[in-house]
Amino acid sequence: MENVLRSYIVDIAMELKAAKIKHPYFPETLCQQFTILQEEVGEVAKAINDYNDGEGTKQQVRQELLQSTAMCLRMLENLKFE
Repeated sequence: MENVLRSYIVDIAMELKAAKIKHPYFPETLCQQFTILQEEVGEVAKAINDYNDGEGTKQQVRQELLQSTAMCLRMLENLKFE
């Protein structure tokens, strides 16, 4: 289990790094950030629907889950406390 978790952490970190390179600007407001996260979660739903219809793979679902998780971490990184 520990090796699997470690693998997920590495994959999520790589996805987060790629997202920051591709989209260096990240909105400051929580509403705008959450909209980005919702878009990513919507892509998870689409990947699941595609998989269920025989038009997608579990790997695509996994990739979308990693991207959604990376956006959660990006929101956490940008969360400001006064």
